[in-house]
Amino acid sequence: FSLLSAIENSHTGIVTDLQWLPEGIEMSRPNGIFQKSKSEDCNYFATFARDGKVLFWDMRVKKDPKKGEFIWTPIYNVTLTRLEVAGDLGGVKFAFSFAGGLQSQFFATSMDGEVAFSDFVKPQDVEHPEYTKMVSNYHFGPVLAIHRSPFFEDILMTVGDWTFRIWKEGHQMPIFSSGCADTFLSTGCWSPTRPGVLYTAKKDGNIEVWDLLDRSHEASMVTTISSSSIHSMEFWPSSSTQQLLAVGDGQGVLHIMEMPRNLRRPVPNEKETMARFFEREILRVEYVIERQKFHAEEFKKNEALLKAEKTADKKDIKKQDEDKWDAKAEAEYRKLEREFKIQLGLISEDDPDDGTR
Repeated sequence: FSLLSAIENSHTGIVTDLQWLPEGIEMSRPNGIFQKSKSEDCNYFATFARDGKVLFWDMRVKKDPKKGEFIWTPIYNVTLTRLEVAGDLGGVKFAFSFAGGLQSQFFATSMDGEVAFSDFVKPQDVEHPEYTKMVSNYHFGPVLAIHRSPFFEDILMTVGDWTFRIWKEGHQMPIFSSGCADTFLSTGCWSPTRPGVLYTAKKDGNIEVWDLLDRSHEASMVTTISSSSIHSMEFWPSSSTQQLLAVGDGQGVLHIMEMPRNLRRPVPNEKETMARFFEREILRVEYVIERQKFHAEEFKKNEALLKAEKTADKKDIKKQDEDKWDAKAEAEYRKLEREFKIQLGLISEDDPDDGTR
């Protein structure tokens, strides 16, 4: 190896993801702001780990004049928390936005099924800022993959448990969720040439092709790649005549797949059609949220009415019980009064008990 990071300044958990940052940028150490650089070299990358930390590294390491050795430490770091639940985010994958240069907002996934929207820039005059802005928990296991659409910068897909989900920035819940597969999913990615096609890999070694223009309730195609679990998928930069997909499985075997023409070439107006598809899904989600709020309010009202009715019933029952007790007490009193009068000889046992004497 050429460089080795200092242990005391590195992650304290397993490093689960690494991403190179765009060339031609410089990072400010105090607050994490990126600026344009005169150099066009790619010098920075970021790492994510189970300790919930995102560390930013600079490849330009200088030798320590006192120790006479290279001491490589991150130039900046942020810690992602779980917001409503105590503790740090158990990091798995993250996804930056490179639209118009590197954006400070990014998405991150966790071992507990969470998808977090975060910002790594430290606000001024804030000593302990909260870098996590929003956390959504719609997966039921580790979210093993997150991938931005190459055609819609604000659209992402996540893969975890038995499902994949499509998200849009600014929305706390997914705008599309697939049906549950028959086994766990392990990774996924978008097609680099077709806006409506994405790929998911499963633990049983199969790859599913989802063409959302064709159908959205099930995969359009399923193919077996390996007898073991698939762990990674990556497209080679496409050409007009060939598209290659590299697939790595749990036995250490690399499979190279060539995509057929129908999965390589987009159909007419596919991007516009998918944009309308996402808009419809967003409207559907917003409608569902409104109905959930409506039903929640109705539930509260019904609960209040039911509570009021129960309170009124209790009062009626209490009043009835009091009347019964009064009647019983009155009967006991009349009985004792009659017995007392008979003992005094005021009445005989054959006289009626009319309470007149």
